Amino acid sequence: MNEHGISFMETILAVVILFLLTSALIPMTHQLRTTLHNKKLEVHASEVALNGALVAQQYGEQAGAQFIDDVVYTWSYDRGVICIRFENIHEERQKCVYQNGDPT
Repeated sequence: MNEHGISFMETILAVVILFLLTSALIPMTHQLRTTLHNKKLEVHASEVALNGALVAQQYGEQAGAQFIDDVVYTWSYDRGVICIRFENIHEERQKCVYQNGDPT
C-alpha cells in the first residue's frame, strides 16, 4: 500500500469525475444563460409596450421604435392592441398586449 500520498489510479479517477461534472454543467449553464437573455428581452418588450401606450395616448402616435441594449423594439398601436416586435437570438418575436388583457 502507498501511504505516502494518493496513487495514480486515484488521481485518474478524480480527473474523470471532474471531467464528467464539468461536461454536464457546461450545457446547463448555456441553457440558463439563453433563458435569462430571452426573459430579459421579454421584460424590455413589456417596458416598450408601456412607453408606446403612453405615447399613443398622449400624442396619438400609432407606431414607434425604441433601442434598449442594442436591440430595436418596434411597436404599433391599433384599437386597444399594442404589438412589439424585436429580434430574439434566433428569430423575430412579437408580443402583443391587449387593453383589457383579453385578446377577444
